[in-house]
Amino acid sequence: MATVGSRAPACRQLAHRARRKINESRAGHGGVEPAEHRRVTRAFIEACSTGDLDALMGVLDRDVSGEVDARSGVVTHGADRVARNILGYWGRPDTVLVPQPVCGQPAVLAFANRRLAGLLALSIKDGRITKIHVLVGHSTLEPLRAELDGAR
Repeated sequence: MATVGSRAPACRQLAHRARRKINESRAGHGGVEPAEHRRVTRAFIEACSTGDLDALMGVLDRDVSGEVDARSGVVTHGADRVARNILGYWGRPDTVLVPQPVCGQPAVLAFANRRLAGLLALSIKDGRITKIHVLVGHSTLEPLRAELDGAR
């Protein structure tokens, strides 16, 4: 709560809406064990927060794909390209990444200057991230932002 600058009810509602949105976008994906989810998500966040490209590459599958909802149809492939894109957008000093499982699946809420900037859904297999789906679209985030802003 202190990290995102909002009260508990707003954080719970944010998590609820995020779970629903991720569930819609991840239909048909298999689950991941909670311990593996926590380990991989922590390593992902640590690599992003320190800007450590090598550490991020270590948690990504070499054939990882990344896509952003705002750029429909554009998919980036390969650990090097995806890692550089992730660090370019989410590895900045003003960004705080918070683990938030959504419907039992790994996800990360991204805050820039204490404001929700994105939701990163992670697909994990064999201890590596195989796909990153980033939700940044206005229709997805604006209701969540408004709720967070209203709870302050």
